[in-house]
Amino acid sequence: MEFLRDYHTDIKDRTLGILGKSVGEGLEEVSEELNTDLWKTLYQIAGQFGYVSQTNVGAWDNMRERYLMSLFGGAIGGGIFGGIEAIKNPKTAADQDSREALLTLVR
Repeated sequence: MEFLRDYHTDIKDRTLGILGKSVGEGLEEVSEELNTDLWKTLYQIAGQFGYVSQTNVGAWDNMRERYLMSLFGGAIGGGIFGGIEAIKNPKTAADQDSREALLTLVR
């Protein structure tokens, strides 16, 4: 019975870990898209004041499609790479020291 309990715990931890990586990567891609749009907006404002020649760079064009594509693409990529990492590294996230996990995220 201990084997089944360990198996259940491993499946739960790895699934949540992969799902977390998937959601995290999707949100990261959306934030990158938002950051790009904000910089494009600043560039457009500079153009309206005459500092640059271009006044419309399409900062918010097709916003829904771009953001959804970034979210889904990042989620798929994060899930795939999270799964590969889980296969290569049999250690679960719960086994890692929190400081070590934080250092990994910072790197």
